Amino acid sequence: LTAGANDLLQQFKDNCLAIIDGIYKKIEQLKGPVGIVRTRVIGFRDFVDDEAIVESPFFELPKQESEFLQLIGLLESRGGGDLPENALEAIALALKSQWTQEGCFRRHIICVITDAPALDFSERKDCPGYPYGMPKDMGELTAWYQQGIGTLDLRARRFVLFAPEHHSWDTISQTWDHC
Repeated sequence: LTAGANDLLQQFKDNCLAIIDGIYKKIEQLKGPVGIVRTRVIGFRDFVDDEAIVESPFFELPKQESEFLQLIGLLESRGGGDLPENALEAIALALKSQWTQEGCFRRHIICVITDAPALDFSERKDCPGYPYGMPKDMGELTAWYQQGIGTLDLRARRFVLFAPEHHSWDTISQTWDHC
């Protein structure tokens, strides 16, 4: 892996709670007291590597902060050191999460942090461990986000993207609402 991937992951680990706290405070400033904060992590790499996708359960913060930080501490960047990665599958899994329906005001926020371009869906679909029910292409993933899938609340959805320039990331940043 490049030193950049390790640095990016370490920065995420060091700042994870600050990122969540910043979102929490902004919502509180705009809308008032926040009742429940739930978060989960979906780690991803290329499906030619072991454990290409690692999904956590939702953690309720601050009650489960220590368990959440323990999971974050276990994340590591490893693999073949090649680019791109299977980030779009991770986004699809995030969209299909069991989002809360509680409360009169909620936010369903997906935050992607990567230093790699994204592989197209068709490139690794025959690899072992590839998740079932993935979109066939970027158009279908976009429809999942724009039209909603599962318990994703269309009014509550937000997408935060920290990624290099790449056609997949450009498509998301330029066409997805609330990105």
